[in-house]
Amino acid sequence: MRRCCAKPYEGSEKYIFASYCHADGDAVFPIIERLSGEGYLIWYDEGIDPGDEWPETIASHLNGCEAFIAFISKKSVDSHNCRREITYAILKKKPFVSVMLEDVQLTPGMEMQLTANQCIYKYLLQSEDKFYEKLHKPDFFNACRGTTGQPFPRLENKTAQDLGTNREKCGDTPSDEPEEQKAFAKLVRENLGEEYLLKAALTSVGRSEEKSDIYIKGNSAIGRVHCFIEADENGFWLTDNDSTNGTFLNNVRLEPMKRVRLKDNDRLVLANDCFVFRSIN
Repeated sequence: MRRCCAKPYEGSEKYIFASYCHADGDAVFPIIERLSGEGYLIWYDEGIDPGDEWPETIASHLNGCEAFIAFISKKSVDSHNCRREITYAILKKKPFVSVMLEDVQLTPGMEMQLTANQCIYKYLLQSEDKFYEKLHKPDFFNACRGTTGQPFPRLENKTAQDLGTNREKCGDTPSDEPEEQKAFAKLVRENLGEEYLLKAALTSVGRSEEKSDIYIKGNSAIGRVHCFIEADENGFWLTDNDSTNGTFLNNVRLEPMKRVRLKDNDRLVLANDCFVFRSIN
């Protein structure tokens, strides 16, 4: 299952609580990422820190949310945790949208709960545009757009395939891959001369081999997912992922979660590790 690149929101602004079954991540994460890229503030349970009490953390974020979105599938209907979250959101009278990811046989009780609120049958819609058009309509949903700037790089016109992992080992340059999969840029690590290839529209960089597309070994000062590099029709963009030790572009520390333009031969410092960004023609 692919990881979600959007950082769960923590703060005082109005936000959306996303309820989903972890097994549905491949279907749910692109939706969360796109909404986050459009400025919506979203919390989901990837934000629970190790050692936190799960029920208390979930209940706290449910109590604090402005809106609730439930992603419904066969797996989520069978999930005791998902059903509890839905029941609790209704008990707390949270504005509610449910997204039907597939055709599901609901129990009479759950059908009664879900149909009493807005329900979007995503699997029946002809296009992604139709789905997001419906999802953007509720006023309570739109109240959760941030006022402090975009919390995540814009992902408009990106697909789930675009956002797939592109982790590369140092020095790997496959020669038999399709044209669209060829690297368009690279990061060169100054102290070791290592090269990391960028191929996807959105690439995460950090010290976590599991969570980052580009895995930086041997430096604990770098965050698990330290920053993001995005490519679109307008060029390249860099975003610091609210890292502890900062992301610096040409000696200027970036404001967390605010993307800035990235140019050929720019010098990046992640914590205390230096890289040069180079495009590949």
